[in-house]
Amino acid sequence: MAAIVAIENDQFSNPWKEEHFVRELDNRLAHFFVCEECAGRRVVAYMIFWLVDTWAELHTIAVVREYQRRGIAARMLHFLIECARGFHCQRIFLDVRPSNRGAIRLYEQMGFRRWQVRKDYYQKPAEDALVYVLEAVS
Repeated sequence: MAAIVAIENDQFSNPWKEEHFVRELDNRLAHFFVCEECAGRRVVAYMIFWLVDTWAELHTIAVVREYQRRGIAARMLHFLIECARGFHCQRIFLDVRPSNRGAIRLYEQMGFRRWQVRKDYYQKPAEDALVYVLEAVS
């Protein structure tokens, strides 16, 4: 868990605490995946999503800085989409900061489309959340 918390603290301005990750491990809706380096068994990425009835929601995804831009996040998103299909989900939702242009570009390349805005959703710094959806997953 320490490696995930370290990535979280490096990647996000308002990071989740370790307790939040532990609660997700106990949550029956949550699916928690990590990506490790082959040789060193070092955690280089993680993703948590929920599968709920006919929809899925990406809660967090992060990749260690030196492993970014290598397609890891895209492969993890493909995995999410395949899981959602396997559970017959009709759509996948996610939230993203408008300032996170790289993530927005990736989500749009994967077929996600902007759906709505959540005003003042994020803190540190205060920012709206753009809600994206991928329709007709199954």
